[in-house]
Amino acid sequence: MGPFEVAALGISGWIITRCFSTWTKAKQGGNAAKLQELERRIQELEAREPMKALQERVQTLEDIVVADDLDLKKKFRHLDT
Repeated sequence: MGPFEVAALGISGWIITRCFSTWTKAKQGGNAAKLQELERRIQELEAREPMKALQERVQTLEDIVVADDLDLKKKFRHLDT
């Protein structure tokens, strides 16, 4: 392999590497925008009142699952209200 072939191979490798790094950076930038949109939608959904009530009920039910029998009656009475 001659010196010109080595130089051509090195330049080709450098160009391929630069193209790949540019492509990955562009792809990550698109994902960041999608991620921000999804985070905004999650915050919007969590801010709704019915969602808050549902979260409270789920938390109460989770507490019931791990609570003792004495606390169960109290939690069930709380759910009825």
